[in-house]
Amino acid sequence: LERAIDQEEPEALFLCAGLFTQEGGSLMGNDGVDYTRALRLYERAGVAGHPEAWCCAGAMHYHGLGTPRDHLEAYRSYERAAQLGSLDAFRNIAYMHFRGEGPLKRNREAAREIMRAVEAAEAAARKPQS
Repeated sequence: LERAIDQEEPEALFLCAGLFTQEGGSLMGNDGVDYTRALRLYERAGVAGHPEAWCCAGAMHYHGLGTPRDHLEAYRSYERAAQLGSLDAFRNIAYMHFRGEGPLKRNREAAREIMRAVEAAEAAARKPQS
């Protein structure tokens, strides 16, 4: 795992970041939660192309875990995740539109349109391929 992390392997970085968000130690030898380290690893995984890592980094910025709360930075992370295809990121952007957070003005109709698109994409993904 450490070698994969050193080689900036996206999934290894993502999984390792998750370990630092859990109590009780981990394979990496942490004795507790280290949100700052987790955020750095999520961002490295995102830069390496992992969409859900950007989504997790966005949530950490949004809630102020390992960093001061910053809705603009959360939006930027969600936007990067969405560009990589994360439906969760689109859902979070819709939520921010609905609430008027970060750089977004409150726009409930935009939020509804985004959610309709997310639901359509999820339905298409569940449809069996013929």
